[in-house]
Amino acid sequence: MTDHLIISFYRLWHGILKRRGAGRLLSKAAPTTKGLQSYRMRLPEGHFINLDFRDVSAMYWLNHTLGDRFEERGLITAMQRFLKPESVIWDIGANSGLLSYLLAKEQPFSELHLFEPNPRMTKLASQALSAYPKASVHPFGLSNRDGEFTLTIPDGHTTMATLEPDATQRSGSPCKITCHTGDDLVWQSGFKPPTVIKIDTEGHEPAVIAGLEKTIATHRPVIFCEHISLDVNEVLSMLPSGYRLYTVSDATGELSEGTSEGLGHNSAMIP
Repeated sequence: MTDHLIISFYRLWHGILKRRGAGRLLSKAAPTTKGLQSYRMRLPEGHFINLDFRDVSAMYWLNHTLGDRFEERGLITAMQRFLKPESVIWDIGANSGLLSYLLAKEQPFSELHLFEPNPRMTKLASQALSAYPKASVHPFGLSNRDGEFTLTIPDGHTTMATLEPDATQRSGSPCKITCHTGDDLVWQSGFKPPTVIKIDTEGHEPAVIAGLEKTIATHRPVIFCEHISLDVNEVLSMLPSGYRLYTVSDATGELSEGTSEGLGHNSAMIP
């Protein structure tokens, strides 16, 4: 079967008939089918992205075009409550750019900055956001210091790439990346201070927050942060002074004060 026949079958089986199992065909065919390693898919705006179905990020994009609910829909709903036409959004750990793409489609903003150090995902996110000139994709990560880091990328699962392989008990291919502090970007590199921040860095969230200490204290952005790679004490230790901690419902995007792992996998820190 060619790549187009396989994708057409998946669209029919999964997208129209709502049956399960076609994803296995894609994952098994991708390692030996060149067309599935750089599949050119058109987005509604008319531009194209290239998907590699050896990685789970491609399935997120394909399923989005078939109307599946994105697993971060609750987070997007929560973020939208705080977005205005003048908002400056920072998406730290943007991966393939799907979350920022959906925000760009649905919500006005002044600037949207995606930070993603994995070169493959930087390229995909840049393609996806190319229709939105107010969005910029930056090929580096954020941390508590400037320098070179080693990103561990699990094979086939770029969404789980981490700078904390020991803490998250993950293994994979090492990739040398560059990181900066958010404070340096604002105070030295001329970035506008963020008004809304989203952080998904697979266990490196405390270091990202530490590198934004001056910016947070001065400009008081709303912060959304994935917490599934952290324990409760780590989440509480990240909470800036004068902020309240909430859990974001995965199902609805509603905010509940405090921590509740059963409710959702993201936290909101609101001044």
